[in-house]
Parts: sequence; structure tokens; C-alpha cells
Amino acid sequence: MRNYFKYMLFFGIILIQSCNTKESISDEEMKKMDLKTFSMMVPKSWENKIFKGIDYSTEYILIENKDTIHIDYGKFKEGFDDVINVFSFEQRKKYDSLGLDTTNLVFSKTPDIDAAQGTFLDEYYFYDTVDNLSVKIRIPKRTGMGYTGVIFDSINTNGERLKIYARNLDEITQSKLIKAFKTIVVK
Repeated sequence: MRNYFKYMLFFGIILIQSCNTKESISDEEMKKMDLKTFSMMVPKSWENKIFKGIDYSTEYILIENKDTIHIDYGKFKEGFDDVINVFSFEQRKKYDSLGLDTTNLVFSKTPDIDAAQGTFLDEYYFYDTVDNLSVKIRIPKRTGMGYTGVIFDSINTNGERLKIYARNLDEITQSKLIKAFKTIVVK
């Protein structure tokens, strides 16, 4: 029994040390990325790119597997669409009797409750604070199927917004992006 306790203690210490080592290694593999309106800590392999159009320019970040993190900045950028209209089955019967297309509509026995709880949304939404600013964060309910993003509703006195998002990320990349969100410093 004493030997069992010694082995468990020994393996517990090794496990704790390996976790600490991995964390310090991942911190060393990070870099500060300076973008037009903000900076954040990201993995060293991520690259900042600028796309210049005829009358605008936008920034994005290339990440593992050549996935892209999109960055939208401006006064009129839309937010996250976190509302889905849910209709009752009685409404469906009425729409069907009028010959309306109901293919893309969502129906439920309890439409008010399901709409309020976001039952049919693909992502979870929650509010947090980053750089002392209120943000809305979006995370897929199923990893790899949906958007991971953050939106700052107003980052300056002009009421300009900042939205950063990526689509269909694997679990590791999604975790890295969420960690990066928490390091954002708005200029």
C-alpha cells in the first residue's frame, strides 16, 4: 500500500510538471501581432495579411491549415446574428394553406421558449470584458461546425465596431483563437 502511494505521488508530480512545461512552451511560442486597430498575442505561425480593394482595405490572419481569421472594422459592420425566428406548428399550417414556402423556417411546439433560449442556433453567445471593453463572444455548439468570434460594439468615440471571426475551426485552433481574444488591446 505504501509503494502504491509513492507511485501515485511520483506520477502526480510528473503530470503536474508536464502541464507546467507545456504551458511555458506555448507562452514562448506566442508573438504580439500589431494590427490597424488592435494588437493581440497569437501563435508565431499565424500571419497578418492585408487585402486592398478599390475603395477599402481589410486585414485577416492566416492560421494553421491555411484557415483564415477575418477582421472587420468600421462604423456600419453588422453584429452577430444570434436570433432565429421560431414559429408554432399552427403558423406552419396557415403558411402551408396560403402556399408559402416554409422550407427555411423553424417550427416548434414551444416557439417562444425555443427562440429565447437559442435552441436552434449553431453557436453559443455570451458577454465578457476584454481590454475593459464589453464584448460578445460566439462559440460553435459543435466543434468544427460554426463560427468562433468576438465583437466589440464600440471601440472608440466614433462608435466604430471591431469583429474578429473564423469558421469551422478544429478544437485546438479554436482554443488558440479564444485565448488570443483575451489578449486583445485596442489602440
